[in-house]
Amino acid sequence: MGSENSAVSSADRIAAIRAEVDALASMNPRDLTGTEAIELFSVVHELSDRLAAVAVRVLPVIESDGLWALDGARTFPTWVARRARLTHAKAKRLTRLGHALRDELPQVSAAVVAGGPDRVGIEAAEILTTVAATSPTRREVLADATHPCNEAFLLDQARLLAPDRLRTLARRWAAAADPEADERGYRDALEREFFDVAHTTGGCHVSGFLTTEHGEALLVALDAVTGVPAAADTRTSGQRRAGALHELARTVLDQGLVGAGSAVRPHLNVLVDYATLVGLTAGSPATTANRTTTANRTTTANRTTTGAVARELAGPAAFEDGRPIPRSVLDKLMCDSEISRVVFGPDSQLLDVGRTRRTYTGQLRRAIVARDQHCQYPTCHAPPRRCEAHHTEHWGRDHGDTNARTGVLLCWHHHSRVHEQGIEIRWKKGHGGGWEFTDRDGQVMVT
Repeated sequence: MGSENSAVSSADRIAAIRAEVDALASMNPRDLTGTEAIELFSVVHELSDRLAAVAVRVLPVIESDGLWALDGARTFPTWVARRARLTHAKAKRLTRLGHALRDELPQVSAAVVAGGPDRVGIEAAEILTTVAATSPTRREVLADATHPCNEAFLLDQARLLAPDRLRTLARRWAAAADPEADERGYRDALEREFFDVAHTTGGCHVSGFLTTEHGEALLVALDAVTGVPAAADTRTSGQRRAGALHELARTVLDQGLVGAGSAVRPHLNVLVDYATLVGLTAGSPATTANRTTTANRTTTANRTTTGAVARELAGPAAFEDGRPIPRSVLDKLMCDSEISRVVFGPDSQLLDVGRTRRTYTGQLRRAIVARDQHCQYPTCHAPPRRCEAHHTEHWGRDHGDTNARTGVLLCWHHHSRVHEQGIEIRWKKGHGGGWEFTDRDGQVMVT
């Protein structure tokens, strides 16, 4: 039997496997009964896991042979990534796993390719490789046949425990086997820690590496801020985390938690020339049609005329570094911010700096919070500390006043949505009052 098996080349075996996989792939899952589908999934998943382990175990052979370098790859993981169409990080993990199965975890290696109830999955092998076999001292314990918690012990646990519980146990095992390795790892992590935010097209690119301690603190804080999404919140989990990071920054700044002694707004400096500002406050034909008194119509007409001229001369509103600001973002920022007048002379000398105005602060904000108590967007209950006041009569478009009657509490996420989607908000008369939200098509949004 052994000679017969050795006579069959690996190419012949691969061809036979490919033919069977092609046959399975041609099957229509809808033609299977429930029992057949369960059997197919269970068996194929086990076989694919075992085949993946077989492939990983040959990586050290390929690396030592050196032929991979003829493809022009600078490193072996780079070659693996290209060959298997993987990310470079995944290719590095597989390369490390291949060496561990060959040199450090021989019993796990045999169990991961074996069939039947005593086998372990390749995920369990990765856990033991990345958590347990991570220092010389720990590898000595794994190889010590007389040690009660050697490789055989971890292999038994891998057969009994789910991957998450196995990872927890392996971490505790590693800490007991070589506590100094964790200390060294933490010090190394501190030296490698970084966090970069760089401006790029259309936004900012974030990259970094945090220690486990700092990363866990950030995740807990993000989870606390994210909370349970509102029913109408269709953002992905990644988008909600991005919004939560912004909310963390805004909470710290709005509440004056950085030692400044008080909350300071705004946190973004926006530069708007006078012509642009006049254009923003000139109103629109749709707005003027809603004004009923003669005095208002006259005033609006004059503003519209002035605005038409101003728009011819106006440049875009921009952040301090010159990046233009979309109109919806500018409208949102102008809802609850301060405006400072800065006058320059003909040769750009600074002539005058005016006072700030038009923001919901002090008694006005307290009154709005006392009335609304939380974000008023339908189905959202974000607390006041994560909200800002929105002018229901837009300050720029409708020339709305800054008073508690026309201010509504909106969380930062829904404040942006109101501006981006053209949502109108009006106080309901009678029936206990409350805010009514209307979408751009005039349909009342369900609260």
